[in-house]
Amino acid sequence: MLFRSSFPNISIAILVNDLLDPNPLRARCLYAMVIMQVAFAMPSIFIIFLQCKATEALWNPSVAGKCWDVAVFNDFSYRVSAYTTMTDIVLAIVPIAAFWNLQMPFATKLGVCIMMGLTLLSAIVTIIKATYLHLFTDRTDPRQCNPPIVPPITNSQQFSTWYH
Repeated sequence: MLFRSSFPNISIAILVNDLLDPNPLRARCLYAMVIMQVAFAMPSIFIIFLQCKATEALWNPSVAGKCWDVAVFNDFSYRVSAYTTMTDIVLAIVPIAAFWNLQMPFATKLGVCIMMGLTLLSAIVTIIKATYLHLFTDRTDPRQCNPPIVPPITNSQQFSTWYH
């Protein structure tokens, strides 16, 4: 789940560095930022599967097993989401600031800045998804609970997990 928002930022950082004038410091900072984002998200895979001594206890309450406090995964996920949001905002602002200073027709400049600024939508979606992260640690049978009236559906996989 957390990787979905991490890996696309690598390609955005590469695109931003290729489109803008050569600046080694900016390139190192952007690459370091997205590599750190992936590095922060990677442990979430292990936390998900290692949080219960009997892994089946994650989805089957009848299995005896010892699980970590749900705050471990929740706190980690909120931190990764906050860092991902910050990365998305930086990857939107850096190219806008650079393109705005180029000598080109205003309409072209505005269009390019809006297109590069669409990365802010990813930040907004990450914030919205972060408000639903607590549902991942809810160990009640999903067939017995009602989903929110307007679930945060961002792709067909999430749709299928809400309604099946």
